[in-house]
Amino acid sequence: MIKTNSTASTLNKIQYFVLSVILLVAATPSAHAQIIQIDFGNAVSPIQSGWTYWGLETTGSTFLPSKTFVTSAGSITATISSNFTLDGSGNLQASAVAPSTRDRSLETPANSGAFTESNLYRDMVINVGSGGGLALELSGLTPNTQYSLTLYDYDAGTDATTVATRTNVFTNITNGASANLGSVTYKTVPAGGTLTINEQYTVTATLTSDSSGRLIVTEAKNSFAGQTDNFAGLNGFSLSSIPEPSAYFAFLLSGVGIFAILGTRKLKSIS
Repeated sequence: MIKTNSTASTLNKIQYFVLSVILLVAATPSAHAQIIQIDFGNAVSPIQSGWTYWGLETTGSTFLPSKTFVTSAGSITATISSNFTLDGSGNLQASAVAPSTRDRSLETPANSGAFTESNLYRDMVINVGSGGGLALELSGLTPNTQYSLTLYDYDAGTDATTVATRTNVFTNITNGASANLGSVTYKTVPAGGTLTINEQYTVTATLTSDSSGRLIVTEAKNSFAGQTDNFAGLNGFSLSSIPEPSAYFAFLLSGVGIFAILGTRKLKSIS
């Protein structure tokens, strides 16, 4: 079979197109790059596969527990406060009561179908007493940079018989802000509730770190029909980076460059 100039030209166009697509996909910036995933727990609770464990077993004597994690984005320090307060500079302060942990070994639903994070939802860090809930501070981040933060909040049950509906509200207080991030509402169901997806009881928000590279969010009980307490719990959190607009600009420039190079080669082959 003899290839005509038209056939050869068509084949060249297809080859250029396929190569361009491959190169552009390889150069595309990731929408969210995972930095760290923390599973709160204690000495008896299992760790969620693929997550980093933070056990707060000693919080009875530590009123402002803090831990530094080495991540792909450098060292990040996480701090938890129960019934928190801030000083005049916006720094998280310890209260008179240390945060504690809970493990729901009997009540937490088992993995099933799309739900695969039973170990994450089984245990949690909680505030103790009648104060303002929990506060989570992340420091060591890049200053004035956007991040995606997902907070996990679910409690399968406080005992073997109590059924109650709880709503907890999350607020961003970074850099003096007071922005509602959303809320989680769930029913505590003894002997196992119903979770169908991993993100069922989460709040995800895009937050901007302050000039010192810090984020601070709080969680407080809004309502608890069936019991009266000031309990706020956090199973864990996940932090991801968000590409800067400049990354997408560079991606577009690379695409233009690729097409220009391939176009030049095509013209040379024709001449």
